[in-house]
Amino acid sequence: MKLLKCWVLVVPLLVSGCGGGGGGGRSNPIAPVVEKGEGTARVIVNVETGEVTVRPLQPGTSRATFGGSALSVTSSRLLEIPGETTLRRLQISLKNNLAENIGGSNGLRVILSNFVNGTGSVTDLRSLTTVTKVIGTGTNSSVDGPAGGTTLSSPLSLAAISNNEFYWGELVGGLRKNDNGTTSHLATGTAKVQAVSVIGTWVYFFMANNGWELWRVHKDGTGLEKIAGGAAGYADGNGLNARFNTVRAMDTDGTRLFVADGGNNAVRVISDLDGLRTTTTLTLSGTLAGMLGITYGQVGGSNKLFATVSRRVFVIDPTTGASAPIAGNGQPVQADGTGVEARFDTPVGIAISNGGIYVCDAGTVRQLTLNPSGSITNPHDYLVSTIAGNGIAGDLDGPGDVAQFDGKAYLATDTSGDLWMTSPAFNKIKKIAAVSGNLPVSSASVGTSEPVRVSNPTGFLPWTGGDAPYFQLASTLAPQTTVPVPAWNFALPAGVRQFSFTITVEADTTIESSIGAMYDPTQAGFYGADNVLLRTIAGRYTGADVRPQDGSGTSARIRKVSSIATAADGTVFFVDQAEDGYPRMVRRMEPSGLITTIMPYNPGGSLTNGYGDEVVQGQIDSVECSPDGRRLFMFCHQDPDGISTKGGELRTAYLGPGLDPRLPGSWYVLKIAGNSTDTNLYSNGLGGDARFSTCAPDLIWSESTRTLYICEWDGNRVRKVTQRDEAPDLATSWQVDLVAGSESGASGLADGQGASALFSAPVAIAAMPDGAILVSDHENNLVRRVDPDGTVSVYAGTGEVAADPEASGTWYADGDGIAAGVYHPGSIAVDPYGYAYVWTHNRLRRISPGQKRVATVVYGVDSAPADGNCSTTAREATGAYQTLAFDRNGNLYAGSHRTMRLYQRLIQSGSK
Repeated sequence: MKLLKCWVLVVPLLVSGCGGGGGGGRSNPIAPVVEKGEGTARVIVNVETGEVTVRPLQPGTSRATFGGSALSVTSSRLLEIPGETTLRRLQISLKNNLAENIGGSNGLRVILSNFVNGTGSVTDLRSLTTVTKVIGTGTNSSVDGPAGGTTLSSPLSLAAISNNEFYWGELVGGLRKNDNGTTSHLATGTAKVQAVSVIGTWVYFFMANNGWELWRVHKDGTGLEKIAGGAAGYADGNGLNARFNTVRAMDTDGTRLFVADGGNNAVRVISDLDGLRTTTTLTLSGTLAGMLGITYGQVGGSNKLFATVSRRVFVIDPTTGASAPIAGNGQPVQADGTGVEARFDTPVGIAISNGGIYVCDAGTVRQLTLNPSGSITNPHDYLVSTIAGNGIAGDLDGPGDVAQFDGKAYLATDTSGDLWMTSPAFNKIKKIAAVSGNLPVSSASVGTSEPVRVSNPTGFLPWTGGDAPYFQLASTLAPQTTVPVPAWNFALPAGVRQFSFTITVEADTTIESSIGAMYDPTQAGFYGADNVLLRTIAGRYTGADVRPQDGSGTSARIRKVSSIATAADGTVFFVDQAEDGYPRMVRRMEPSGLITTIMPYNPGGSLTNGYGDEVVQGQIDSVECSPDGRRLFMFCHQDPDGISTKGGELRTAYLGPGLDPRLPGSWYVLKIAGNSTDTNLYSNGLGGDARFSTCAPDLIWSESTRTLYICEWDGNRVRKVTQRDEAPDLATSWQVDLVAGSESGASGLADGQGASALFSAPVAIAAMPDGAILVSDHENNLVRRVDPDGTVSVYAGTGEVAADPEASGTWYADGDGIAAGVYHPGSIAVDPYGYAYVWTHNRLRRISPGQKRVATVVYGVDSAPADGNCSTTAREATGAYQTLAFDRNGNLYAGSHRTMRLYQRLIQSGSK
């Protein structure tokens, strides 16, 4: 079985002080949601007593590759260190419960990340709240009177001003209000009121009467008027010209209305409410499919919109409409934890109170709190807790862990921060409050935001949110064995009573797995695979231009990666663009993350042979390496003016015996095929007689057949260069032949064998396990297959052409084989099992063998790249292009603007 490197998220570790237990001695009607989520276990440590509790987690389908049944975690007590007043020590042991080894020659690396103060050791906070009925007897009717004796008829959304003043809509009773404990009908004749909001003396509400209409009325019941909308549809415009469809909820910033237009999957904004009543679309229609609730308020010092969307919570910029998921991944389960770990079943109502975000989710109310030093768009910086309900729809007041209410309720907060909730199925309005103090509730208080630090790590690695400390274990974790992790020393700032962090284990394993993908033919919004993590391992993204700089991890600087090659020992070679124009160099990255330049750009006249620090290399288009990493193949051309008028040549570089591979002078470079001074751009034959046009950034070396494959994007063909004898440094030892494509360089689209086949800008190639080659046929919007005999056929893609690709959903639609949209395929790579991965215009797609199903690994671009789970936070910078390459162990490297990144496979417990 092939040994595959695996990046393993093991355990979110939570450390708390006294008073962090939350629920006391109450019994929970359902299993606490804290027991679900990412990781192997939660470790709860009482700083004062030193007591440690390890709670195994249920295996998830997200970042946790080994669930609690696969990898057990045990811990010592939190120990004092003699003579130290601010340091404490923790000893963790890991047990492998699987039948396969974890680790290998590279051992295990345990990484500690996402340190946060004050998140609490328990996310079940239901004992800290109470739920109380305020209005309604439970009878389904609409009788006014004192609040306790009032009857309601399916109350939907509501708007609260204070404990004594709030407004709500009903399916039958229309628009109603509570004023100092007495209820009344505010607008006679209204019905099917779906959304309510208040600005000044006006109450705004939508009615579903033969369409979707926005009305308003004064708080005293006068001035009722229809101001926007009409028949169901989608149209921006003024007043009654606007059209809406299935309005779910609405909120305001005091001057504008923000509308959750569920039927159009868009957030709509209505402004100039006393004038033209202009409706505009804030978010692109379709990007928030499944939106049910919306709220506006201040979180983390910023005023933002938050929405419940397809079992996720999104943050939305109220000015630009830019959106990002901050919690959940679309799976219909409930789990607390960080925003990355959290899961929602059916989130509906959403509201903000004192900086906390509240979501009604299938018989529970969930609280999202942002780390004070965190980013409002980063799911890692949110903690999701359950503060009320047990997941059972019912009608029971009392403490939060006992209370029951409607599973699909809407929420609102008043000016004092109190939380109100409709209960449509039980015809009541209820209030949720903290047992003491105000919302948000927390399991403990923290006296400082200064982070806890690890004082004795082996080193630091680039990680989401900054460099992370790690500990190296030199051993292999055999089946059913336990290994201790080196003791961790924590520096605790004064006042810290609790803190949390996450453990991630990087190791080798014999469990086979391909990088996952999410299949969604509808292409509904930003999405991706929830069992794949994208992480930056070298370089650092900046908006400003940079020059390449050697160094380790994030201290290195990368400008623009255009070709990647990997050796069996984990060494990575890549071509980096030195500056604007064409100058390029070859750089080498060791498994430790150290990057050195081994083939600098040396301008000059004709390309020369010699050592890497003195040879004239010209423009290096692409690089490939032998499995041992001691021989390189490079395609180069002169192009001193950046204009391709002459051909390219294939060059090889070999590492001298006993020499340092980090130094350019250790590599000897010489030509083996082609001629960079000849204007003839095509001929076959022995190396020195052959001629090439400009090469694409992909070369493929087959060790078994001693053959190098090249695609020429401007020559529209695939060539092969085969070693004829045991003298690889001689041009006469290499034979160049056509595999497929036009001998004249003509572009087109035609299947067939050899020269009868036509391509249009074949920009990348990758080898399949069966000996075939896949080609990214860029301008034909297809992935093509070239069999060993040169026969070309369509492998995936419709080949559709449209004037506006962004407006043509089928260009990106997942599907099987020729039914899938593959727009402008770029770099392509194939894993050991035959799964192909191709970069297609801001998306990484996966094509399965056999069925050829095209699915999406990660979709979405932003102003800057972001690491994280591909279903939630992972992004690539707008306009960026990822250059892809697998290593021999199945890890997928992605080079881009300023960074080298890694797609990490996330293996489930016991999976194969």
